[in-house]
Amino acid sequence: MRRYLSIRFAGWALALLAAPAQAGAPAETEAPPPARCTQAAIADVVLAAPVPIDEIRVVVASGSPETGAAQVTVEVSDGGDRVVNVRGGSRGLSFSPALTARAFRVSLLPDFAAARDVCVDRIELRRGGAPVATILP
Repeated sequence: MRRYLSIRFAGWALALLAAPAQAGAPAETEAPPPARCTQAAIADVVLAAPVPIDEIRVVVASGSPETGAAQVTVEVSDGGDRVVNVRGGSRGLSFSPALTARAFRVSLLPDFAAARDVCVDRIELRRGGAPVATILP
Protein backbone atom coordinates (compact mmCIF):
# COMPACT_ATOMS: atom_id res chain seq x y z
CA MET A 1 0.00 0.00 0.00
CA ARG A 2 2.87 2.36 0.68
CA ARG A 3 4.05 1.95 -2.92
CA TYR A 4 0.59 2.89 -4.24
CA LEU A 5 0.49 6.11 -2.19
CA SER A 6 3.94 7.21 -3.33
CA ILE A 7 2.98 6.73 -6.98
CA ARG A 8 -0.21 8.75 -6.49
CA PHE A 9 1.74 11.50 -4.74
CA ALA A 10 4.36 11.64 -7.52
CA GLY A 11 1.58 11.97 -10.12
CA TRP A 12 -0.05 14.77 -8.13
CA ALA A 13 3.27 16.65 -7.80
CA LEU A 14 3.89 16.24 -11.54
CA ALA A 15 0.42 17.63 -12.28
CA LEU A 16 1.20 20.69 -10.16
CA LEU A 17 4.48 21.27 -11.98
CA ALA A 18 2.81 20.98 -15.38
CA ALA A 19 -0.04 23.36 -14.53
CA PRO A 20 -0.11 26.66 -16.46
CA ALA A 21 1.04 29.83 -14.71
CA GLN A 22 -1.57 32.02 -13.08
CA ALA A 23 -2.66 35.12 -14.99
CA GLY A 24 -1.72 37.35 -12.05
CA ALA A 25 1.87 36.05 -11.77
CA PRO A 26 4.47 38.81 -11.39
CA ALA A 27 6.41 39.78 -14.52
CA GLU A 28 9.77 39.33 -12.73
CA THR A 29 9.36 35.54 -12.70
CA GLU A 30 8.98 35.30 -16.48
CA ALA A 31 12.20 34.43 -18.27
CA PRO A 32 13.03 36.29 -21.47
CA PRO A 33 12.62 34.23 -24.64
CA PRO A 34 15.82 32.36 -25.52
CA ALA A 35 18.00 33.93 -28.21
CA ARG A 36 18.35 32.09 -31.49
CA CYS A 37 21.74 30.56 -30.88
CA THR A 38 23.00 27.22 -32.13
CA GLN A 39 26.40 25.87 -31.18
CA ALA A 40 26.53 23.37 -34.06
CA ALA A 41 24.82 23.26 -37.44
CA ILE A 42 25.37 22.04 -40.98
CA ALA A 43 23.72 23.64 -44.00
CA ASP A 44 23.91 22.78 -47.69
CA VAL A 45 23.73 25.83 -49.96
CA VAL A 46 22.71 25.01 -53.53
CA LEU A 47 22.77 27.85 -56.05
CA ALA A 48 21.23 28.00 -59.55
CA ALA A 49 24.66 28.15 -61.23
CA PRO A 50 28.31 27.92 -60.18
CA VAL A 51 29.35 31.09 -58.35
CA PRO A 52 32.81 32.14 -57.17
CA ILE A 53 33.05 32.89 -53.44
CA ASP A 54 36.01 34.94 -52.21
CA GLU A 55 34.91 35.81 -48.66
CA ILE A 56 33.21 34.19 -45.70
CA ARG A 57 31.71 36.58 -43.15
CA VAL A 58 30.65 35.26 -39.72
CA VAL A 59 28.40 37.72 -37.86
CA VAL A 60 28.22 37.22 -34.10
CA ALA A 61 25.00 38.11 -32.25
CA SER A 62 25.09 41.12 -29.97
CA GLY A 63 25.48 40.13 -26.34
CA SER A 64 27.52 37.06 -27.23
CA PRO A 65 30.31 36.29 -24.74
CA GLU A 66 33.57 38.15 -25.46
CA THR A 67 35.53 35.02 -24.63
CA GLY A 68 33.40 32.74 -26.81
CA ALA A 69 34.69 30.90 -29.85
CA ALA A 70 33.41 28.87 -32.80
CA GLN A 71 34.66 27.39 -36.06
CA VAL A 72 32.98 27.80 -39.45
CA THR A 73 34.02 25.59 -42.37
CA VAL A 74 32.88 26.05 -45.97
CA GLU A 75 33.44 23.03 -48.21
CA VAL A 76 32.93 22.40 -51.92
CA SER A 77 32.56 19.04 -53.64
CA ASP A 78 36.01 19.08 -55.26
CA GLY A 79 37.66 18.90 -51.85
CA GLY A 80 38.44 22.59 -51.39
CA ASP A 81 37.52 24.18 -48.08
CA ARG A 82 38.07 27.31 -46.02
CA VAL A 83 37.92 27.63 -42.22
CA VAL A 84 37.13 30.73 -40.15
CA ASN A 85 37.94 30.63 -36.43
CA VAL A 86 35.80 33.13 -34.55
CA ARG A 87 36.88 34.43 -31.15
CA GLY A 88 34.78 37.13 -29.53
CA GLY A 89 33.29 39.32 -32.27
CA SER A 90 32.39 39.01 -35.94
CA ARG A 91 35.08 37.87 -38.37
CA GLY A 92 35.63 37.66 -42.08
CA LEU A 93 38.01 35.65 -44.23
CA SER A 94 38.93 36.86 -47.72
CA PHE A 95 40.84 34.51 -50.00
CA SER A 96 42.16 34.06 -53.52
CA PRO A 97 41.65 32.13 -55.67
CA ALA A 98 37.92 32.04 -55.11
CA LEU A 99 36.03 28.81 -54.40
CA THR A 100 33.77 28.30 -57.41
CA ALA A 101 30.87 25.88 -57.09
CA ARG A 102 27.13 25.47 -57.34
CA ALA A 103 26.87 23.71 -53.96
CA PHE A 104 28.58 24.57 -50.68
CA ARG A 105 28.43 22.83 -47.30
CA VAL A 106 28.68 25.22 -44.36
CA SER A 107 29.44 23.77 -40.92
CA LEU A 108 29.28 25.63 -37.61
CA LEU A 109 31.13 23.81 -34.84
CA PRO A 110 32.04 24.74 -31.27
CA ASP A 111 35.67 25.34 -30.39
CA PHE A 112 36.25 22.72 -27.71
CA ALA A 113 39.37 24.51 -26.45
CA ALA A 114 37.35 27.64 -25.61
CA ALA A 115 35.65 28.15 -22.27
CA ARG A 116 32.37 29.27 -23.91
CA ASP A 117 30.61 29.15 -27.26
CA VAL A 118 30.05 32.28 -29.28
CA CYS A 119 26.52 32.89 -30.61
CA VAL A 120 26.66 33.10 -34.41
CA ASP A 121 23.79 35.16 -35.85
CA ARG A 122 24.51 34.46 -39.53
CA ILE A 123 27.14 33.29 -41.99
CA GLU A 124 27.48 35.03 -45.34
CA LEU A 125 29.14 33.67 -48.47
CA ARG A 126 30.31 36.71 -50.48
CA ARG A 127 31.73 37.62 -53.86
CA GLY A 128 33.38 41.03 -54.28
CA GLY A 129 31.88 42.26 -51.00
CA ALA A 130 28.27 41.38 -51.95
CA PRO A 131 26.44 38.50 -50.24
CA VAL A 132 25.70 35.53 -52.49
CA ALA A 133 24.11 33.38 -49.77
CA THR A 134 23.20 33.88 -46.11
CA ILE A 135 22.95 30.99 -43.66
CA LEU A 136 21.02 31.35 -40.38
CA PRO A 137 22.19 28.59 -38.04
